[in-house]
Amino acid sequence: MNTSDSNGNVCVDDEITLNAGSQPTGPSFNFSHFPLSAIPTNNPYVRYRIYMEAENNSACSGSPCLPELTTVNLNASNELKYYGDFQEIKTKSPITYNELESIKVLADDCVTFQLSPDGTNYYYWLSNSWSKAISNSQSTTQIDLQNNILNYSNQFGTGILFVKALLKTNINQSQNCSIESIDIDYSK
Repeated sequence: MNTSDSNGNVCVDDEITLNAGSQPTGPSFNFSHFPLSAIPTNNPYVRYRIYMEAENNSACSGSPCLPELTTVNLNASNELKYYGDFQEIKTKSPITYNELESIKVLADDCVTFQLSPDGTNYYYWLSNSWSKAISNSQSTTQIDLQNNILNYSNQFGTGILFVKALLKTNINQSQNCSIESIDIDYSK
């Protein structure tokens, strides 16, 4: 991507050359010009780098005419915005406890949870007890987690705790899904 200015005496907004074609309304980028092996598949992450250069230009009232990036939109209007499958966040190290006292979660409603006494087998709240989860869709809402953490402690006794947070956007993949904090109160 190279910035281009067709008239060296005029500052032109958003005049960008991509693949030898000027984009007067702003840059537009897709992978249609790349080999199939370079196209990312089902990846919720992106890394980008922008290089901008400026040449001497006296059309900006004696000030340098420097390129400026004001917004970046990585989502075309006809594409899905968020990754649609579950994203897992797991504790790496267990919490060793004698008794779990409470858990406070600040997160979007799309975040659900599973708890584990061993880091391998995860459990979710089902009606009146913690049941073994066989898939990520079997998970506990924030409210059930907060209301039933004492039941987990009673059911599994003293030991260790691993927490798995499952983030999943809405069906049309337009909702952000994030966690601000998880605070666990326990006695050692």
